[in-house]
Amino acid sequence: MKKTNIYLLTAVVFFSVLLYACSSAAISEQDAKALALQSADISESNVISMKVETSSLDGTDTFVVIFHTADKSYQTIIAKDNGEILRSSYQSKATEEPSSDPQDSSDDSFTLNDAKQAVLKDAGVEASSVKFTKAETEEDDGIIVYEIEFKTDTTYYEYKIGADGTIYEVDQEMFDYRNATGSQITVEEAKKLALAKVKGAGSGDIHIEEEWDDGMHLYTGEIYYDQVKYEFEIDAGTGSFLEWSMDYQD
Repeated sequence: MKKTNIYLLTAVVFFSVLLYACSSAAISEQDAKALALQSADISESNVISMKVETSSLDGTDTFVVIFHTADKSYQTIIAKDNGEILRSSYQSKATEEPSSDPQDSSDDSFTLNDAKQAVLKDAGVEASSVKFTKAETEEDDGIIVYEIEFKTDTTYYEYKIGADGTIYEVDQEMFDYRNATGSQITVEEAKKLALAKVKGAGSGDIHIEEEWDDGMHLYTGEIYYDQVKYEFEIDAGTGSFLEWSMDYQD
């Protein structure tokens, strides 16, 4: 009876280990292609061309899947070890020459607020779950474009959308695991850290911005004081300085 129980326990342990190994096994190139298409909700029959490259992102080995349809170009970065999509983006292909007259390229009824609602719908997220970090109206070669950036708890989004509602570019980045969890320092705390390094400088001497770079939450800025320009970059997750430089002004 004891021997039977031992065999049974051994079998359970063996299959548990086997199941874990299978669930955490590295994905193949074909798996990466399938995941990229699934993420973009694109059928393989609509793909004109596709290629897969190997790369790394923040020390993680990745597949970079690049593919094209008739109207868009896509890029998806996928972790090799578990198939997690770390970053995805697409860009619409130009279908006609842009108008040089801003009045011909915009629709007054499609406002910046309309653009914000459109990108939220495209991203599949609710307004209550996001924080907008940028919402601006730009003009590029006579074309009115809304540049909108926002974040959820896990993802940072960047959109360029035309005044006719056409989405030209989308970039989605998963937050960096190094600083996506735990408390983040505020912009005021980042200011204090930077000013503490320049004796005598005050709040009127500093310019600081909140940014995301490959999913990493950062504060970047400049301090002008006593004929010296200081440039810095701070990790919002740790409060540590990633960059600090000084340039003496004439």
